[in-house]
Amino acid sequence: MTNKIDYRGPVIWNIILYLFFSLLFIFLQELFKNSGTIVQKNYLKVFLVNHISIVGVFFVTGLFFLSYKKKLAIGGFVLSTLITIVLTMYNLNINFSKFILIILFSYIILAFYLLQFYSSEVTESYYNPFFDEKNLFNPMLKQIKVELVQSDEKVYEGYLTNWSEEGCYIYLHEDKKVRGAVELKITFQDTEFTTKGRVVSHQKNGIGIKLKNSANEETLNTLGWFEFYEIIEEMGYNPELLV
Repeated sequence: MTNKIDYRGPVIWNIILYLFFSLLFIFLQELFKNSGTIVQKNYLKVFLVNHISIVGVFFVTGLFFLSYKKKLAIGGFVLSTLITIVLTMYNLNINFSKFILIILFSYIILAFYLLQFYSSEVTESYYNPFFDEKNLFNPMLKQIKVELVQSDEKVYEGYLTNWSEEGCYIYLHEDKKVRGAVELKITFQDTEFTTKGRVVSHQKNGIGIKLKNSANEETLNTLGWFEFYEIIEEMGYNPELLV
């Protein structure tokens, strides 16, 4: 399945910062361990040359996250974390420091929670279309109609293929490049529900939308995503059962 991401949320950018911090953490340890033996102004260059393979692992892992290679990204994250932990333990064995030990403990906790947040994020409906662009037939036995409206009054039609409290994935009748903020108008059992969101992923004939809010806060006279989601939950509608 080709699922291209054109928006990278805060979790991914936090992981990129985490990878940078990991490399910086290793560098500072090496600098502390070898202080007085190497000219400091040249040490960054020496460090990069001597640790080119490690730098490569961190760099490639970052690319996996930015290109939305989920399994490779998680594998690279675990490998990068283990490399940092092992090198830190080795340095602590040579030259023990309580300060570095405290940082290592905080680092492990941070790694655990970042991985949990990322794993939770990538399972959201707006990143999982439940159909392949090479499918011979249209997905979904039950088609819940959706209209997308943008500020320039462009209207795109389609139907839901996946949904959750935080967002949804939509199959478009035409292969259109939809980006940015959109307004969703969902027609279900002769009732219209309106909500707003932002396109966060796309593939051929499909886009994922992360909703800005669960309920429609603009007017009490309009039903929003919260009401729609409650209704289909009570009716037992499940994306996996309707594919």
